[in-house]
Amino acid sequence: MSGSKLILIVFPLLMLSACASEESISPDPGQLFELKSPDLTGIQFANNLQETEYLNYFSYPYMYFGGGVAIFDIDNDGLNDVLLTGNMVTTRLYKNMGQFKFEDITQRAGLRTKNRWVTGVSVGDVNGDGFLDFYLCVSGKDITGNNPRFSRENLLFINNTDGTFKELGEEYKVNDNGMSVQSIFFDLENDGDLDLYITSYPEAKFNSSNEFWNMKVKNPSMDESDHLYRNDGDYFTEITNESGVLNYGLSLNVLATDINNDGFSDLYVSNDFNTPDYFYINNGDGTFSNKLNDYFRQTSNYGMGSDMADFNNDGLIDLIQLDMMPDNHYHEKTNMGAMNAPEFWKTVEYDFNHQYMQNSLQLNTGSGAFSQISQLAGVAETDWSWSVDFFDADLDGAKDLFIANGLRRSVNNNDFNNQLYQRALSNDLEGTSVLEMINALPEEPKRNYAFKNSGGLVFENVSEKWGLDFNGFSNGSAYGDLDGDGDLDLIVNNIDHTALVYENTVKGKSLQIDLKGIDNKFGIGAKVVIENGGVVQTLENFLTRGFQSSVPASLIFAIPDINSPIDGKVYWPSGAVSHFSVDYPNSGKYIVAEDDESLKSLKKFNSEMSLFKKSILAIEHKENEFDDYSYQFLLPYRISRMGPALTVFDSNGDGNLDVFIGNATGFESELYLGKDDGTYIKSKQSGFARDKGYEDVDATPLDVDNDGDLDLFVVSGGNEFPAGDSHYADRLYLNEGGVFSESIKFSNNYSGSSVQPLDYDSDGDIDLFVGGYIEPRSYPYSSSSYLLENVDGQLEINENFGELNLGLVTDLGWVEMNGQNSLVVVGEWMEPEFYQFESNELEKLTISGTENLSGWWNCVYPVDINNDGLQDFVLGNLGKNYKYQAPMKIYGGDIDGDGDVESLLSYFESNKEYPVKGREDLLEELHYLKDRLPTYKSYAEKTFSEIFPESELTSVLKKEAKTFNSGILINKGDLKFDFKPLPDEVQGSSVNACSIFEYEGKRFLVLGGNKYNLEVETARIDGSYGALLEVVGDDLIYMDNSKSGFQFQGEVKQIISTENGFIVGRNSGPLEVYRPNSGNIEM
Repeated sequence: MSGSKLILIVFPLLMLSACASEESISPDPGQLFELKSPDLTGIQFANNLQETEYLNYFSYPYMYFGGGVAIFDIDNDGLNDVLLTGNMVTTRLYKNMGQFKFEDITQRAGLRTKNRWVTGVSVGDVNGDGFLDFYLCVSGKDITGNNPRFSRENLLFINNTDGTFKELGEEYKVNDNGMSVQSIFFDLENDGDLDLYITSYPEAKFNSSNEFWNMKVKNPSMDESDHLYRNDGDYFTEITNESGVLNYGLSLNVLATDINNDGFSDLYVSNDFNTPDYFYINNGDGTFSNKLNDYFRQTSNYGMGSDMADFNNDGLIDLIQLDMMPDNHYHEKTNMGAMNAPEFWKTVEYDFNHQYMQNSLQLNTGSGAFSQISQLAGVAETDWSWSVDFFDADLDGAKDLFIANGLRRSVNNNDFNNQLYQRALSNDLEGTSVLEMINALPEEPKRNYAFKNSGGLVFENVSEKWGLDFNGFSNGSAYGDLDGDGDLDLIVNNIDHTALVYENTVKGKSLQIDLKGIDNKFGIGAKVVIENGGVVQTLENFLTRGFQSSVPASLIFAIPDINSPIDGKVYWPSGAVSHFSVDYPNSGKYIVAEDDESLKSLKKFNSEMSLFKKSILAIEHKENEFDDYSYQFLLPYRISRMGPALTVFDSNGDGNLDVFIGNATGFESELYLGKDDGTYIKSKQSGFARDKGYEDVDATPLDVDNDGDLDLFVVSGGNEFPAGDSHYADRLYLNEGGVFSESIKFSNNYSGSSVQPLDYDSDGDIDLFVGGYIEPRSYPYSSSSYLLENVDGQLEINENFGELNLGLVTDLGWVEMNGQNSLVVVGEWMEPEFYQFESNELEKLTISGTENLSGWWNCVYPVDINNDGLQDFVLGNLGKNYKYQAPMKIYGGDIDGDGDVESLLSYFESNKEYPVKGREDLLEELHYLKDRLPTYKSYAEKTFSEIFPESELTSVLKKEAKTFNSGILINKGDLKFDFKPLPDEVQGSSVNACSIFEYEGKRFLVLGGNKYNLEVETARIDGSYGALLEVVGDDLIYMDNSKSGFQFQGEVKQIISTENGFIVGRNSGPLEVYRPNSGNIEM
């Protein structure tokens, strides 16, 4: 780094970009992108493949990876040029002549790639001369084993500054000969020069076992590892092992970002198949630490292309990673096999993270962790996807998405593979050439996708509307301004089709920022933040993006408000911070130069600056292992994991709150006594030890016998025992001077879920209503609820109300409605329901506003949210990040006549009802369907009613869920309600527990969730780290986790507010306590 004084330079170029036009964005622009003719552009490149008997998918299964795109200015003339990589054709370089005309200068520029299977391209100024160089990754396979011209050595082309290049990979010692797919230039140690990370995709059988992958991951070799090269001036030094990145993975992309704002570049490596991704956090000393499992709760299984950007303008860098989940029912059911549950859990056991076959949109929470929200965002399923780009296509200040799709042949077609397997078993393949088998593989071109950012967390599919729905086999893609008009155009590399060159026709305002660093001339790795019209936008200047592709070093920002100033900061890798301010009338292209006015680096996240601080108690819920699927194979989730039962009360009259936690069967419940110093000590209770065979799911303290101390009632639940088993008996523990010895058991033996204290008969004592949940091992059939009446200090089952089968009850509330106490009931496949006790009947109230609110409700919390004197209700639902969206249905019954209850889920696509489960799983449980569904195609083409005629379902229980939104049921009076969904930030996960916490005159709604126990073909819902919403009048203002300090872990089931904070209880984990940071309750 030069020691000379640095001066900030911010000035307009002589030619302002066309984005300074006074035209405004058209409200109906039609197709945003115009596909340019190859004859017009001169870009005739096509990545054509020629399959032979020797070189084909069966001999080289990586041959459909395709090629990449680089958009960069090779000669600093202000026009972005284009490079397209080829596999079996020559990689070509095109000079931009202006007005979307390009000249092929491949030969003149000295670009020689013959006999090289070129994959990815990355761009950077390797020698610091102010001109961009480029690096080509090379892969391929010498099928014959004796081709003297075959080489996998990667190529480094150094810019001669005159429009030509010289290949100097060997001289710079980066002629890496691994199975390279992509690389990235970044500044490892912030010393001003660019280092190089190269991904590797070593040869391996795709059907390799988890044991094989684990062995490879635990014992990586240099030959198969990704490689890291440090720039030492005239050459690079390979430092893979000493830097901590020696690894094994089928690596398809690498991205750089400064995720923790410490000023150093971190790396995310996207890996295919079950090999885990790597998230390398830069330690600042030339080494990395893999922190994937610290930051991410789940990843994509077949990790493909990826990109990182701040898509929701909160200043935090988010991640999208692609996979290959089909985008419709037919292709999913014909191409996807059943998930092997034991193998899935092996990947978790091996620390490979939770991997699911879907795109992952990882929202940065700002608290050192990400939430995966691709289903909520509407971008989870885009078929066999390769490249993805975050960029502001329509210049509205929010980053949109482009996704390139398509595999040259449908190698996962289940019917084809089954036929091939059967022919092999019967020796029917003799005389069949490999090429014949290749040509017999189905060909299914796939459309590309464009998604418009709706301004929050949700994207709109605008592929056709924007003109980007090309149907083919697309791989690499890159964006950049090709015509100098200030918007971002797009180029896509295809297999067996000419490259797509799109002109962006948006009419908008933009500002192009060009960075001029001292040593790092293009400011690679810098972060630029601008504010205009109240909108804050953030871009990082890393060039490798998408898949095998690279974007320009210029950063283009939308300017949404021309009447507001544009204020910006550049955070340089050196630690310098440049400030600039631009008035719109002079905007266009601007240069910001590194200077000595540098102030400070970005601050790291500091939990002490948050509103709440967290501590962990040495009190832990314990869950047993039980396989619900061994009794009901088609269950949507494991219904046995309902705990903990959790309550706080003063059990011994010393003025301190004690904690009761009820555990799963096989573990005794525990009571912890609160001490004056805020600590807890375990109290031995013989009654709890004797009852450890019960599964505790809810509990409440109450003074049953009116002796002045609090007794304890515990609800038993779960699915471990047959229906009617005595282990489902609920229990009352009488308090005898702080000792809970013998329990009083109630012999209904229902599997319950919840208990609500109430005075149903207004006689002044406390009765209990117990909510029934499932008929064990017979989901979705429900067990009965019942009333326990307090009669002279004893609880007795009130038989007068008869069987109260209200449904799959999950939670209860007791509130005043229209001047009379009422019971509110929520549950799965139910609407919120209200009841009043009339004589010996439980009368259901007729409510307006809940007619379409059947859902998978987890909790209800009565609270007057808007202070109008009427009780409203916070309702926690499944959320909108589930693989299937409402409406959904479930059918339960003995469908095949074997004496067991089967549960069939269905969903809707284009208004047609289809079964959720794949053919393999369905036939595993319902053998009689094999003749009805002989092929995957026959299954995929049939609707639910065509597979299961109504005549076969006459005795089957049918239920429906019409919404998965969590929300507030606003009481309008006279039994009328309005439902107001909670913000999207909350809908990214389930809401299982809620509470109100009041502090210094402010009211906060505290929410916790996650649903970890879903069957493994459906991604678990794990995106919640807790949610804090301030109640301000009728509004709920969401506060992100970096401000709230929330870092809830696991599957939260209970939140209990106390005077000084609140306790968070989760299934199978320790309790967390959150207390206010003094003086920090400010928005």
